Amino acid sequence: MYHHKIIRFHFTTYDVRRGTDLVNPGTSCCNIMLLADDAEGSSNSHHFLYARVLGAYHANVIYTGPGMRDYNTRRFDFLWVRWFEIINPGSSGWSSSTLDSVRFPPMHGHDSFGFVDPKDVLRGCHIIPAFAKGKRQVNGVGISRCAKDGKDYNFYYVSQYVL
Repeated sequence: MYHHKIIRFHFTTYDVRRGTDLVNPGTSCCNIMLLADDAEGSSNSHHFLYARVLGAYHANVIYTGPGMRDYNTRRFDFLWVRWFEIINPGSSGWSSSTLDSVRFPPMHGHDSFGFVDPKDVLRGCHIIPAFAKGKRQVNGVGISRCAKDGKDYNFYYVSQYVL
């Protein structure tokens, strides 16, 4: 398994040019957005998912299960992420003129961490701490150094504007 420090996501800009987002898990530029799954059909669901990238990896894998084609290695890329949860998705957005609010769910929850295929990432996003709401850990000591939760704030805002 190989660890990467920087991930590049290519996208098409609003004026139909090519843009690139650099995501570095070791800096503040470590947040991504993905399209949400609308399989539930809920009209109150949010359109996007937000996550903080904790690590970017690839592994050379030989699949030996049912449907195996050959013994050649194939590269498998994945991101280890910590998910944000949307706070009250119906009260944010263009209609109410407010930014989306997010926070980290409790670390012991089964949906707090996960793995993402880099092909599913729309682009990097800018998530701003709600400084006035305070930090989650007042003393700056968290539960996990990998999750970097000692620096977490209680709430964050998702910036919807291009910098």
